[in-house]
Amino acid sequence: MKNTLLSRFTPSLMAPETLEAIFVQRHQLADYLVEVIRESALTANKHFRLLVGMRGIGKSHMIALIYHRVSKMDDLQDKLLIAWLREEEWGVTSFLELLLRIFRSLQEEYPAEYNEKLNQQVKALYQLSPEEAEHQAAVLLRVFVDKRTLLLLIENLDDVFNALGEIGQKQLRAYIQNYSFLTILATTQSLFDGVRKKDDPFYNFFHPHLLEDLKLNEAINLLRHIAKLEGDSELEYFIQTSTGQERIQAVHHLAGGNPRVYVIFSRFLSRKSLDELVEAFMQMLDDLTPYYQQRMACLSQQQRKIIEFLSDRRHAVTVKEIAQYCFITHQTASSQLRDLKEKGYVRSEAIGRESFYELRESLMRFCMEVKKQRGQPIRLFVDFLRLWYTQIELQQRLELLSLDSSIEKDYVLYALKLVEEEIEDPRVAACLEEYKSCIKKDDLIRALQPLNKLVKIRGKVEDWFRQGYCLARCGYLDEALISCDKAIKIDPKNSMAWGIQGRVLEYLNRYDEALKSFKKAVELDPNNSLALEDQGITMMRLRQYHQALISFDKVIELEPSHAPIWTLRGIVLSAIEHCDQALISLNKAVELDASDSLAWNVRGRILIQSEQYDEALASFNKAIELNPNDTQISSRQVALLLMMQHWEEAAISLKRAVLLDPKIGLFWQEENKDKVIIYLWQKPEKTVEEVSSKLIQGKIDITVQWKVKDFENLLSRYFKEDKSDVEKSNIVAKYLRSLLKRTSDAETWYLQISNLLKLYDEQQKDTSSLKIGLVRCIDTFKSPVFSNATAQAWRDTWEKLVGKRDEFQLPLRLLDTAVRYRDRQDRRILLELPIEERELLKPLLGVDVEHKE
Repeated sequence: MKNTLLSRFTPSLMAPETLEAIFVQRHQLADYLVEVIRESALTANKHFRLLVGMRGIGKSHMIALIYHRVSKMDDLQDKLLIAWLREEEWGVTSFLELLLRIFRSLQEEYPAEYNEKLNQQVKALYQLSPEEAEHQAAVLLRVFVDKRTLLLLIENLDDVFNALGEIGQKQLRAYIQNYSFLTILATTQSLFDGVRKKDDPFYNFFHPHLLEDLKLNEAINLLRHIAKLEGDSELEYFIQTSTGQERIQAVHHLAGGNPRVYVIFSRFLSRKSLDELVEAFMQMLDDLTPYYQQRMACLSQQQRKIIEFLSDRRHAVTVKEIAQYCFITHQTASSQLRDLKEKGYVRSEAIGRESFYELRESLMRFCMEVKKQRGQPIRLFVDFLRLWYTQIELQQRLELLSLDSSIEKDYVLYALKLVEEEIEDPRVAACLEEYKSCIKKDDLIRALQPLNKLVKIRGKVEDWFRQGYCLARCGYLDEALISCDKAIKIDPKNSMAWGIQGRVLEYLNRYDEALKSFKKAVELDPNNSLALEDQGITMMRLRQYHQALISFDKVIELEPSHAPIWTLRGIVLSAIEHCDQALISLNKAVELDASDSLAWNVRGRILIQSEQYDEALASFNKAIELNPNDTQISSRQVALLLMMQHWEEAAISLKRAVLLDPKIGLFWQEENKDKVIIYLWQKPEKTVEEVSSKLIQGKIDITVQWKVKDFENLLSRYFKEDKSDVEKSNIVAKYLRSLLKRTSDAETWYLQISNLLKLYDEQQKDTSSLKIGLVRCIDTFKSPVFSNATAQAWRDTWEKLVGKRDEFQLPLRLLDTAVRYRDRQDRRILLELPIEERELLKPLLGVDVEHKE
């Protein structure tokens, strides 16, 4: 294994190859910064960039990496000079001192040119008064840079500006503006006085880049890069194991995404002994402690009290709790926290109306905790042990420890003590945090990972039913049911567990069982609105509309502003043909949520049943506006426009629908084997593809409907030409479908069908093709455009006209069965028919022919 220098505090000591090898997350930012520096060097447009991030986040690493990249660019050798100031420039107390530090950096970077052009002149400055020296130094720098651009790399700009003071800052700002040869890349832990206030000299001068914490996957990549760089095959393998992943997650949860922590842990992550890790980490905390003590000294007494309280709490807390335990008013706490946040000490997260605050830097908390331990085991490492090992594993580890492992023995004993005292396992908080993050992103596959750990670590009822829910949503229904069963076994009185089980059973199409689970959930918690809603939906599926209505009304009592429940209520009322009440519910739904396309769609369908066509069209238009890619809504809109004989609008609507789905032409085209395509297109086409293509290209006009007289003339011609019954039944079926789509008025049907019967009786005598055509048009009712009431009215019209004619008993029986099956979706209705009739009807209803009763 190699022994590559991986500096914890001074990345500038690392080789360029090492800096690049372990660089993660910020490649795009690094490339961008190099480009803006190039632009500054080659054009008059100078950039001033500020990297903002907490200590250890990688600011110095970025500066060092940018320095090496830029200094190697051949095209910038005679265009750019670089002055990289030291990380702690303690002696900068004036603009003159800053200029002298720049000279020192240039001497180190360009010794030959400096000694030739600047060395004696800079030495001579010390013979002058401060005012004269400052003026002469400013001139010397401009002359030395000449036509080139000077890149200043300044770390901890906040310290430099604080030392410069307001006068020095104004001098620097004036110098930059008067002589446009400078570009700056600097770092700071947070925005500071000098750049963040409107009256500050450098307000809005720097463009800030916030460096975010490493995410878990980025931290893993960093460790992989380190392992590969070091040739550490043991660590490289260990990172791939489940134990390695869990340890990295433990570090990530307790230490945050601070790259410095991972650099330290990379050497000890796969070690079996904790002693070496404790020693290395304690050394780092010892090195950092003076820095954080200095930061605390800069705060007021109230702010120190708040920081100490947050350190003791070790998690985010509300402003109210901070005010209570620090004995200050809520207003004072808010004011102090706002200032601490601006200075980079704390961060906040808003949840609802509450703001939760915690320390921004985990390393600061660690340093403060160490000072309070007084010989006791460091809580940080105790938590690491509890994250890495179960209670049983800790006990086994204690038995295997050798006598010289005194440090680890103390830690294992303390960890076991906390476990026995039932202090919550830190892994639980880590898993819950990860789970909530995944749910927020609707990433259910990844949400399963922390849930799988939770059921293993503690296995509470909520862990199991959450796992069941995610498994079901991801399609693992059998596994989901097992998880729900375990949840119910742990707590048979948990309403949520029964509710989730009901959902899984519903996904499995086991509606009767699902309904029992939902009823149990509601019995245990009558105010469980989710279970009530799911119960109502399942009742709808089982055609138990009145019971579903009761469930939905109960939900409305609990959550009257829940828009989707009003939509469901409207659907149920429509199903029991209470159209007026259904319309009231749908109006309420769109009032509560005008962006719900489903509510507008259902509202349009109900308005059609009420023959309020103009309002129905307005609803469909709104639904399409909200969800323009829904072909079902477009189909209903086209059907309505045709029913209203708005031919040109129907043409436009149909073109849009075909653009979404070229196959939608099938719905309107029927069978286009004849020379005329029913009422939509005047010109004959042979295939759906041709029709759709020409429709999209605007080569087909939808202008006329196929008239009854045209049909009668065509059918008379067929009779005279002695066409086959199949050909005549084709044209009859098309006509009947056209009649259904054109109007839902039963009187119009009665008149048109009477004329058709008269034509047959007078010219043909044999009604075979009419009977076949009647049966074949049954497939029209597969369309959602037609209500059950429309289907029943169609059946009743035929019963009135031919119910007493023996030759029509078979098609009437098939039509009646189709209408009843459409209403109830109960296969037992189909079983009332002889098998040969049943097999004839199934394809027309879209029922699987291969299904075995």
